[in-house]
Amino acid sequence: MHNEISGWNGPACRAAARLAGLLLVGTLLQSACATLPRDECRQADWRAIGYEDGLKGYPALRIGAHRKACARHGVIPDLRRYAEGRDAGLLEFCRPANGYRLGRAGIDYAGVCPAAGEADFLEAYYAGRELHSLEARIGQLDREVNTRAAELEQIDKDIATIEEELLMAGSAPGVREALLAEQQSLEREGMAIQEAIVAADEERMDQQARLTELRQRDTGW
Repeated sequence: MHNEISGWNGPACRAAARLAGLLLVGTLLQSACATLPRDECRQADWRAIGYEDGLKGYPALRIGAHRKACARHGVIPDLRRYAEGRDAGLLEFCRPANGYRLGRAGIDYAGVCPAAGEADFLEAYYAGRELHSLEARIGQLDREVNTRAAELEQIDKDIATIEEELLMAGSAPGVREALLAEQQSLEREGMAIQEAIVAADEERMDQQARLTELRQRDTGW
């Protein structure tokens, strides 16, 4: 994928980067874009640029995008200064509190933290990520229950319509049998939907109980 997007620049690239937003998974996409204009390349403080990239959790390949952007203007990045700055920025990015915040937001982690401090970062990150996953699942179940309830309501209306038609149909040959068959089919479908609603409600209660437990055990990250 990197080879396919490595040449992106201009409006299309900026639009793609905006779509990536704060997601760290989007940093790979943003890294392929032209990162610095001419004046910034020529006046660049590479340590400061590295620090900002580290603070945002950009992967190491981000420097490749800077190199490509500045090569057009005859500027070569100072790799040593950039690496020093990025390492310093990562020290801030890789704090457990930030890991927890990223996890709570459901933002993907790009594996950029140094091994020495990554364990604490990941512990906080996964704690936040579990909360995010539970909240997302509860929201999904809420929507499922609402959708199923609407389907059940429509089935009840359809059955009521059939019952009215049965009264009007009287003993017309074949009509009554067809209406009764349709009614039975709708009743079976309604029972299946009711079972799905009960199952979703039960799972939602379990997930909500787990979410409440985790929130009470919040370590204060």
